[in-house]
Amino acid sequence: MKKTIFGLFGLVLALVFLTATAVAQTALTASITTPVENAAFALGANGATVPFAATASGGAGRYDFLWDFGDGSSAFGQSYQKTFTTAGARTVTLTVKDQNNAQVVVTRQIRIQDNNPQPTDLTISNLRVTDVTQNSVTVRWTTNRAASSRALYDTVSHPSIAGQTAPNFGYAFSTETTDSATKVTEHAVTVSTLSPSTTYFFRAVSEE
Repeated sequence: MKKTIFGLFGLVLALVFLTATAVAQTALTASITTPVENAAFALGANGATVPFAATASGGAGRYDFLWDFGDGSSAFGQSYQKTFTTAGARTVTLTVKDQNNAQVVVTRQIRIQDNNPQPTDLTISNLRVTDVTQNSVTVRWTTNRAASSRALYDTVSHPSIAGQTAPNFGYAFSTETTDSATKVTEHAVTVSTLSPSTTYFFRAVSEE
């Protein structure tokens, strides 16, 4: 008698369900941590060196930092030391970009202060006589601001002009006024028709 054996094959399908979790990306933000708003820095002989630093978060990955220092100069980097050479208020602008080219802009106001401001009054310095000949000299001097040029001269000394009146303030002679239209800070006035072997005394006169 023939025996028949049946084998039972069972197929089990494993169903794999893949799930994905979406992570919401936060917006790109940035802030300047140094210096603080309206910070003041003293302008010295070598300028004023100001440290800048910033942070960024959110966005996508790597950040690029671009500083604009408000004086025509710029620099890259999360931190930077900038030397300012002139006094005044500055608006510093920081632009931060992420790897997807999203960007955010923040600003910071600072002040560069001159510790040695110019005197309020017009002043004359470095008075000297050059180019001496038998009958002429050149009187030179410097003013702290642009001004006109005139030289007073006499054969007698006038240590003080207190109580004297314009235009010559007690001096016997005066040159014509020059540099009136375009005022200067470095002055040179030639005095001619002087008498040989004679001592002369000079005084510089400048007006704004």
